[in-house]
Amino acid sequence: MARKGEAANWLTGENLNKVCEWVANGLTDKQLAKNMSISESTFYKWKNQYPDFATALSEAKEKPKMELENAMFKLATGKMQIEETKTTLDPQTQRVTKIDRVKKQLPPNAQVQMFLARAWMPEKYKEERMTDMDDLIGG
Repeated sequence: MARKGEAANWLTGENLNKVCEWVANGLTDKQLAKNMSISESTFYKWKNQYPDFATALSEAKEKPKMELENAMFKLATGKMQIEETKTTLDPQTQRVTKIDRVKKQLPPNAQVQMFLARAWMPEKYKEERMTDMDDLIGG
């Protein structure tokens, strides 16, 4: 059980940032409680008792979702990517003197486009399910 005042230690400042980072990295509530050295029931009690703590956790869960959605959007629409192609070393100092970079346009990904279309506009792009046996056997 958490000692008196321990909540204040975890619910603000650097420790709260640490908890939010764990959340953003996908840790479960059980894992968070273990990392915080508190019981799972204390963790849930704090979430219920301290709305700012619960809000911070919810916002931290949204960050990786937004990053994933942004990455998927870039794949769906195609994106510009910069690749390092060649480095030149100074033969005497063995230090890098030049790095050649090339911009490369990646083409749009049709599978990701369809996934996002179905997720964002299901009424327009939902998959039709075959329910009639004739449809299944082609008759």
